[in-house]
Amino acid sequence: MQQVEQIRDLRSVANTIIGLYYYIQTFKTQKESASQAINYLKILSEILVKNYNTHKENGWEWFEDSMTYDNFRLPNALFCSYLITGDTLYKEIAEKALSCVLKYSYDFNTSYFDFIGQNGWLRKREVKAEYDQQPLEAAGAVEAFVFAYFTTGKLSYLKKAHEVFSWFFGKNRNNAQLVRDEKDGVYDGLTKTGVNENKGAESIVCFFIAWLCLQDLSKKI
Repeated sequence: MQQVEQIRDLRSVANTIIGLYYYIQTFKTQKESASQAINYLKILSEILVKNYNTHKENGWEWFEDSMTYDNFRLPNALFCSYLITGDTLYKEIAEKALSCVLKYSYDFNTSYFDFIGQNGWLRKREVKAEYDQQPLEAAGAVEAFVFAYFTTGKLSYLKKAHEVFSWFFGKNRNNAQLVRDEKDGVYDGLTKTGVNENKGAESIVCFFIAWLCLQDLSKKI
């Protein structure tokens, strides 16, 4: 927490907010530590709010002039902020931003998640890159929709959380399974020719984060 006031990168801000959320939940009986963590969480949340207000336009309810990687983490962080502080502004922005990133990450004609590719990303008013799509996006999206459901109770978010997870099992642009066997690894993403044959640690960790998040969800509904 000593580094919090130095953080400015938005994804670092978002991940730190999420970390603080779990810290506060764990140590809420230790009032001094929890109170300090809440103050830091508010400071970081205001960075997201400021960037949102700076960059948003009609049809672009987002924190930057582009969408790059780990996009779902940003609205997810504000859902966490709302759950700790009860500040409805955080919830309102989180829902608008989640709707915005969903618009560019989901094929509404065929009903599957179609994430922004890393080969060019997406700039405001331009066309998104279709490849390569990464497991990191799917894991972040699962968690964001789970927290959206916890925050609002809307069943549509619950449905989307499960839909995202199916991306790993072939419900995607390539109809390709990134997880094929419980003894195997997790492929590193979708490419123009199928899947990235590498099976790195990040992909495995992302898959398990998504799986554990859904397991936690099933215990609470």
